[in-house]
Amino acid sequence: MVAIGEFVGLHGVRGELKLGKTPQWFDGDQSFHQIYVGDGSDLSEKIRVQRVRWNKNHYLFMLEDVQTVDAASEFIGKNVYLEEMPTLEKGEHYVKDILGLSAFDGDVKIGEVKDVYLVSGNSMLSVVNDDGKEIIIPIRDEFVQKIDLENGQIVCQNVKGLLECA
Repeated sequence: MVAIGEFVGLHGVRGELKLGKTPQWFDGDQSFHQIYVGDGSDLSEKIRVQRVRWNKNHYLFMLEDVQTVDAASEFIGKNVYLEEMPTLEKGEHYVKDILGLSAFDGDVKIGEVKDVYLVSGNSMLSVVNDDGKEIIIPIRDEFVQKIDLENGQIVCQNVKGLLECA
């Protein structure tokens, strides 16, 4: 089982549930049709997903057989799980695998990846240098040349201006 978040509230009057902070890899793609909800110790109940959509800062889930606010409110505060991690395309990585990698500008170490943010639909690396300053690097081909999990590093390019802002 893979945790994808927690139901943190309701949306509207038809029982849609707001999913709290989600992992970077989760994009609401409905290649999954069921979820497991619970506290992690008992996940025997599968719940079919009718629809998932993005609204402002949350994914909204409409669950089958949950069509009212009263029925949906029973799920608030419960963790949500998928049966397995989605398969990644070539060149894609899970955030959990990127965290802690050393970031380099060519041969010069910039710092360590501490987080990955999603800003206006764009993924950004949060790299902290030895002085504790944060450098934000867009995860785009112009800036990230190579993500090398085997050697524990990310090779960047064209980041001189970003480094000066830190």
